[in-house]
Amino acid sequence: LEALQPSMVSRWAKDEKGAALGIYNTTQSVGLFTGAALGGLMMQLFGNLSVFMGGAVLIIAWLIIAWPMRDISSSQTAK
Repeated sequence: LEALQPSMVSRWAKDEKGAALGIYNTTQSVGLFTGAALGGLMMQLFGNLSVFMGGAVLIIAWLIIAWPMRDISSSQTAK
């Protein structure tokens, strides 16, 4: 995924590739920092298991959101 996601951003935002990649990299870095800080805080306050339970909740939420999404590349007609 590390190489796939930036290439997808570049492909979808052809006219604004630099801005799109800048936003992608910024949000990735903010997410890494925030996740580590929140994980450490949760571990200090609630113990080790809370980090894994929090991750499980996020995975379930992601599945609920992502499951009904359809693949747009397979639904487009050939031009």
